Amino acid sequence: MVQNAKQIGKVIDATQGRRTKSVIITEEDHIILSALQPETLVKRFHFNADELKGETDEL
Repeated sequence: MVQNAKQIGKVIDATQGRRTKSVIITEEDHIILSALQPETLVKRFHFNADELKGETDEL
């Protein structure tokens, strides 16, 4: 899947040269490669979502 996406230019490599530990597939069929553990990504997404929610409550 990743190789096919690379061929058609739909891969975003966010590993900065490190080993790929996570692959994120977007609704637009792009593939994001990450060097972070899946658990780390989940924690960061939850933290950022909570932070953004607090900002919209203030408006």
